[in-house]
Amino acid sequence: MAHRLVLGAAAALPVFGLIPVMPSEGPLFPDYDCLQATPKPGRDAAIDWPAWLGIFEKVSSKKWMDYSNKYLEMYMDSDAEAYLQHVEECPLGVLNAELLLYTVAQLQGDSESAAFYAERAIRGIRSLPLHIIAGSRWPLLALLTSEELRKQLTPSGRDVANDTILNCENLEEPLLNWRRYQSNFWGDDRKDWYENSIRYVFSWQMREIPQALASECPLGYLLTTLIK
Repeated sequence: MAHRLVLGAAAALPVFGLIPVMPSEGPLFPDYDCLQATPKPGRDAAIDWPAWLGIFEKVSSKKWMDYSNKYLEMYMDSDAEAYLQHVEECPLGVLNAELLLYTVAQLQGDSESAAFYAERAIRGIRSLPLHIIAGSRWPLLALLTSEELRKQLTPSGRDVANDTILNCENLEEPLLNWRRYQSNFWGDDRKDWYENSIRYVFSWQMREIPQALASECPLGYLLTTLIK
């Protein structure tokens, strides 16, 4: 596979705390988390998806990269045929690998590799329903909301974290106080982000004019949907 990254002893990946979405009983949906994934017999580049998932559930996020190195090396060594088999066996695991490698590439300043893995990750995200991504046991949302990742420019050089349009800061008379809403997820306020965001998530605006809010601030409205 092209765009190999040097992994080694990676720095900790600061990630947001998330409230897991788990069923009260029985399966929430088919085995998207690949708990029963079994590679086809005779595969040389097989990845033990359940074992890899276990790392993210049992190990501190500061050690995720250290424990994931061997799996990422196997993934990057995969040829085109092996890659397609990975996707068939565990699409969410593949998406998780792409996000990890994108994060590493960004932190290393490797814009070419970051663009490569970003494109693959975007394809994976587009192919899966939102409730599957949000409810997965793979730390997809945690990786997407990495604080260190926010500080990095995109492969095209765009500063998304401080983009006034994406963050809805350029609105003269916003229908919702998006800036104050967003501040709940930054700095010292973020430790109580769930409690503090409820007033916005269940505001009269969200209840009565949701389409107008979605048009005014797409990312803010998407965040609200995820919290709900």
